[in-house]
Amino acid sequence: MAFVSGWWGVVSGGGGHSRGLVRDRRHGRCVKFRGGAAVKWVAKEGIVEQVGREELDQIVAEGVENPGAPPVIIDFYATWCGPCQIIANELKRLAVDYGGRVRILKVDTDREDELATLLMIRGLPTLMFVREGKLLYRMEGALPYDQLRMLTDELFFRPTQDNNPDTASVQP
Repeated sequence: MAFVSGWWGVVSGGGGHSRGLVRDRRHGRCVKFRGGAAVKWVAKEGIVEQVGREELDQIVAEGVENPGAPPVIIDFYATWCGPCQIIANELKRLAVDYGGRVRILKVDTDREDELATLLMIRGLPTLMFVREGKLLYRMEGALPYDQLRMLTDELFFRPTQDNNPDTASVQP
């Protein structure tokens, strides 16, 4: 599966599930990929999902193919990063407050170092706000909950001055 062009501006080829494995997010292990089809796990409301490169690509592609899909906040973090641990709690709160209206994903940059390099992740935590496969905003560093909530509302749910709800009023 190739990475979707546009949300980070780079197309990367790949074999997708060439090893015949797919990650079982519920148990944190890989299971056999059979017959060209895998089970699609549906996120429960209020849950922050831990994803890898292939899963992230699939989720972003779903947003391109299905414009009604919830927007995505992607948190690039490391387990040793203090501010990453602080914002993790704020993101959990955000996931509960928004329910299924926003999908929140976490990517461990130590495990996914090639992806972090490809996306030029230099500071941690790095948050990317993506809707319909397009990167709307990228930021480095932790924010308090109220500022994170305000930014999420502004990017995903507030119409612009011309009252077009499909266009965020904050530009990258």
